[in-house]
Amino acid sequence: MEHKKQETLTIASIMDKEKYSTVQRRTAQSVGAAILLVGTLSAIVFPLLGSLVASIGLIAIFFLDIVISLGIFNYYKSLKPKLAKTTALFRLLHTILLGVGAIYHIGGNVSTFNKILGIGLIGFGIHLMLLSSLFNQEHGKNWIHHLLKGLLIIGGIGYLILHGGTLLLSNTNNFTALTESLFIIPMIFGEVFFAFWMILKEGRKHI
Repeated sequence: MEHKKQETLTIASIMDKEKYSTVQRRTAQSVGAAILLVGTLSAIVFPLLGSLVASIGLIAIFFLDIVISLGIFNYYKSLKPKLAKTTALFRLLHTILLGVGAIYHIGGNVSTFNKILGIGLIGFGIHLMLLSSLFNQEHGKNWIHHLLKGLLIIGGIGYLILHGGTLLLSNTNNFTALTESLFIIPMIFGEVFFAFWMILKEGRKHI
């Protein structure tokens, strides 16, 4: 009788683990897909700032960013709950400021939108640096692990320097050009590579 109970508990435990793995896999895919969609929309929206198309795109990015924030927290909360919450909150802070800025944009005030977004992107930079600490691929090639972590943290530093400096300096043209030339690759590709990793690899039992 005891043996049968033990077997039943073992089977139930395996089923719970498989269910958890499936949920984690779907969460990782959702986060990765949402990040790529935000990147695609941003490439369309920002050259068209001041237009109705840009306003609609900003609203879409706002809601997608909420999905990403919650998804990152749900995915990593069992691994590092406090760090997962802090990482998600900094992205959510960026998202809230993006939403406030979008209201000004809809009202035709693009200049105020840019200022508010710049402040939000400082929070986004901190988010990327924290995300670098959260990211941990236990399987696969070690160099990929370090490359992705490095891109995330350097990209985060780039956002901090670029948008922090923009707030402090009066003449930002040369500063912006120099900072972007140094950090543009990790600023763009850090999160993009993370998104592809989430879609293709994360949440699987074996990689």
